[in-house]
Amino acid sequence: MKQRLACLVLVELRDLIGRPSVETTAAILCSTGILAASFDHAVKTTSTMIDAGHRYINMEKNIARGLALVVGTNLREYCWIKYKSGPVFDAIKTRLQQDDIAALALTYHYLQERITRAEIDRLYQSFVAQDTAWPQTEMLLSPLPLFHEGARDLFG
Repeated sequence: MKQRLACLVLVELRDLIGRPSVETTAAILCSTGILAASFDHAVKTTSTMIDAGHRYINMEKNIARGLALVVGTNLREYCWIKYKSGPVFDAIKTRLQQDDIAALALTYHYLQERITRAEIDRLYQSFVAQDTAWPQTEMLLSPLPLFHEGARDLFG
């Protein structure tokens, strides 16, 4: 779950700041201490996370918002993001709907949104501090302290 939400956060954050290149994003993640890796490894990790994030977004658009928070761990992680469409994706979608996972996701989508928004706010401030060309703004969303601290614990 932590990795899924981190991937969603990264995609949304990049969209917010104008979709910098993967290399620029990786450099910022390293310079802010979010990723502790060699630059080449950071670029590879960042690229993988961005690709996975887009696939989770696709799953949520096609199945149910909040799915990244509640989807189980009984299948390997790549199964959730490998298929973007087609018969296997349709089978996964049907299975999740039959198992009421889609309904559960809708129940928790607000919590997922609060967690990801709190983390986006925190990371946005780190990104802005690294590049003064990005607009200096107040927090994008004023999270409840419980969710904000929970997000820091989750991702920090």
